Amino acid sequence: MNSQLLTWIVSLGAWNWFILAALLFLLEILAPGSFMLWLALSAILVGAISTAVVWSWQAQLIASTGSMMTFWFGDSASWPNALMYLSAMK
Repeated sequence: MNSQLLTWIVSLGAWNWFILAALLFLLEILAPGSFMLWLALSAILVGAISTAVVWSWQAQLIASTGSMMTFWFGDSASWPNALMYLSAMK
C-alpha cells in the first residue's frame, strides 16, 4: 500500500469508523438485508468510543466484533444459539 495513503488513513483517527459506518449504511440501502446495518451500528459505537479513548487497533477490532455480535444476535445472544446459527450458515 502506498505510504502516503496509509499515513492519510491513520491521520483520520476515529473518523475512520464513522466513514466505514456511512459506507456500510450505503451498502445496506443499495442491497437491503439488515446485515450491513449491524456492522454500521458497531462502527458507530466504536467510533464514538474512539473519540474519547485512545486505544490500540487490536482493542478496536475486538470491540467492533463484540458489539457487532451483540447487535446481530440481539436477545438470543446465548452462545449455544449463536454457535448453532453460525454453523448453519456454512
